Amino acid sequence: MFKRLKNRFLHDEEGSGLIIALMTLMVLSVLGVSLGTITISGYKMSDTNRDSSSAYYIAEAGANMAYEEMVELVNEAYPISTSKESFFLLLEKKINEKINGNKYTDFAKQFGESPLALIELDGLTGDNPRTVKVLSTGKVGNNTRLVEKKVDITWHDKNTGISFPPIPLNAAIVVKNKLELTGGASIHGDVHIDSLSSEAIYIDGGASIYNGATFHHPSANGNSLFRLPDHYGRKDQLIINSRAAPLPWEQYENISNQFPEIPIFPYISNKSISDTRGHNHHQVQRNGDLRINNYLANGYPFNKENNYNNVSIRTMTITENNRLKINTNGKDLSIVVEHFDISNGHIDIVGNGSVTFYVTDKISFGSGSTINKDGRENQVKIYYAGSHSVNMGGSQHLNGSIFTKRSSIDIGSGASVKGVIVVGGNSVKFSGGTHSNTFLIAPKANLIVEGGATISGIVISEKAVLSGGTKIEYKAYDFNKFPFTISNSRPEPGESDLISSQPTIEAR
Repeated sequence: MFKRLKNRFLHDEEGSGLIIALMTLMVLSVLGVSLGTITISGYKMSDTNRDSSSAYYIAEAGANMAYEEMVELVNEAYPISTSKESFFLLLEKKINEKINGNKYTDFAKQFGESPLALIELDGLTGDNPRTVKVLSTGKVGNNTRLVEKKVDITWHDKNTGISFPPIPLNAAIVVKNKLELTGGASIHGDVHIDSLSSEAIYIDGGASIYNGATFHHPSANGNSLFRLPDHYGRKDQLIINSRAAPLPWEQYENISNQFPEIPIFPYISNKSISDTRGHNHHQVQRNGDLRINNYLANGYPFNKENNYNNVSIRTMTITENNRLKINTNGKDLSIVVEHFDISNGHIDIVGNGSVTFYVTDKISFGSGSTINKDGRENQVKIYYAGSHSVNMGGSQHLNGSIFTKRSSIDIGSGASVKGVIVVGGNSVKFSGGTHSNTFLIAPKANLIVEGGATISGIVISEKAVLSGGTKIEYKAYDFNKFPFTISNSRPEPGESDLISSQPTIEAR
C-alpha cells in the first residue's frame, strides 16, 4: 500500500506549472527592478556628467575671456609706457582693477541653470617676461570645475628715435677693412678694425698710434695684423688686443641708410624790397627763388612775417658776402631747397629754435661762406639727397650737421665742420690744413685724410688712408645729442610679441 502511495506522489505532476510560473515571474520582477534601478542611476550619472562637463567648458571660456581682456590692457599700456618698470607697474594695476575677481555670466542657460565663471589672478611673477596665472572656476548648478591658463607678458625696449649702436669707448677710429698710416700721420686714441685679413693695418714713414691700443676681430690673428717696415722704431709700443665680439657693422650701415623722405611744402611767394627812399628795388623772392644777391638783401630777415613757415625754395642764392638771417621764433623749422647756392655769403640762425634744410639737387659752397657760425651746433641740420659731391674749401665753415644720402664729401683748404657728418656715399676726404670737430659716420666710404688735416672726434669708415702729417684724435661724443633721427634695426613688437598664453589645463 505504501509502495502504491509512493509511486502515486512521485508520478503526479499536477500544479508544477504554477510553481514554475511563479518562479519565472519572480525572476523577471527582480530583473525589471534591477534594470530600472540601473537606468535611473545611469540617467542621474549622465545628468551629473553633463553638468560637470558644462562647468569645465564654462571655466575654460572664462579663462579665455580674461585673456582677451588682458590682451586689450597690454595693447593700451605698451604705447604709453617708456620703460619696463612703468609698463609692468601700470599693467599690474589695470589687470587687478579690471580682471581680477571678475564674474562672467554672459552664457546661455544649461538645462535651466545659469552658468558663471569666476576669475582669480595669481599675479605677475618673474622679471621679463612676467607670468600671470589665470584661475577660472566654472559653475553650472551644484557642479564646479577649476582650470588655469598661464599668460606670459614681455616688455620690448622701444625705438626712441635715438637708438645708437655701441661704439667702443676711447675709439678714435673704427674701420671695417683696411687702415693705412704713412708720412707722419698719427692716431691718438684706440683703433678698432674688423678685418680678418692679415696685414690689415699698414704703418710707414714715421706714422704711429699714440695713447691707445689696437683692437681686432676675435677671429683675426693679432700677430699678423700689422705690416711694418723693418726700420719701424715703435713696434714694441704697439698694443694689440682682441675684442670679445665683432663690431656691429650692420648697425653702423643702418644709420647711413636711414635717410628720411623729403617733405613737400609750398614754394615761397614773390616779394620785393627797396631802400629807405624807395628808389632802388630788388625782387628778393621770385618764382620760388630766394635771391640774397644784392646789397638790398643783405641781412634779409627770412621769417614767418616774410612768408616763411616750412617752405620750398627752388634756388637759394647767397652771394656778394651778403647775409641771410633766419628767425626761428623758437620753433624747429624746415626748408626744402633744390639748389643750395652759398657761393659767397653767410646764414645766421636767430632765436632758440632750429632749422632743417632738405637739399634735393645740389649744394654749392664758395669763398669764405659760413652757416650758423656763431650759433649752437644743434641749430642746423642738412639732409642732402643729390648726387653731386659736397665740396668745402677756402675757410668755409658749417656749425651744424650734414647727412648725405649718396654723395661724397670733400673738405679742404681750411674749411671745417663742427657737428656730425653721416655719409651714404663711398668717399670722404679731409685735406689742406682743415681742422674739424666732428663725429663722422661713413661705413661704406673710403676715408682719405691728407695735407695736414686734423679730425677731433670719432671716425667710422670702411677704409682709411692717413698721410702727410695728418691726425685723428679721440674726442668723446654725447650720443644722446645725435641730431639725426634714427631707429634701431629691430621691428616694432606685435601683439604676439607682447603677450602669449599656454594651453588651458585643469587645476589640481
